[in-house]
Amino acid sequence: MVSSQEISSSKTKFIDDQIYSLTLMATTQRSRIYRDGSSEEVRKAFRRDFQRALETCAKDYLELVTSEQHLRNIESLSVCLSDRHGACLRDGRFRIGLAQKALNLYLKYLWCLGRIDAEPPHCPIDRIVLEQAKYPRTKAINWTDIDSMDEYLEIVQHVSEEANKRGQTLATWELDIWAKAKKLSQ
Repeated sequence: MVSSQEISSSKTKFIDDQIYSLTLMATTQRSRIYRDGSSEEVRKAFRRDFQRALETCAKDYLELVTSEQHLRNIESLSVCLSDRHGACLRDGRFRIGLAQKALNLYLKYLWCLGRIDAEPPHCPIDRIVLEQAKYPRTKAINWTDIDSMDEYLEIVQHVSEEANKRGQTLATWELDIWAKAKKLSQ
């Protein structure tokens, strides 16, 4: 007979795997992240390390994390995965745009589920966010290709100003625009 503790553990593992899968899909679906010819075996190794890196990073967010620490975490995620898996990644890099989307989205899921109390310092930056914030270079920039912390920070500052105009934080503003965009698409 399976104990209630084992069932609870299985449920938690299932949800954790789903959160990770959704994060991976949203991060990679519009980006060719892998180098042509990279084997499925090395891609699996990347995905395993990617999941571990997100889970490790998320532990920092059990307490309030400053924007500066969050920026360091994004850069660290990019550098760590690039260093370990550059051979299978396009241009040898897990770019800043991908790292921010992954970490910000993963934290959003955890926050919405009540697994972290503190609101994430940023929101997942993607085309919808850039358009809704009326970022002046939306058409010229592909968020998946951002590979500069300075460029990412410039975007975050612009998006923050838009959220502030509405009296919201980045995380709550993005939840609102996501809900509105979803409603319009139905």
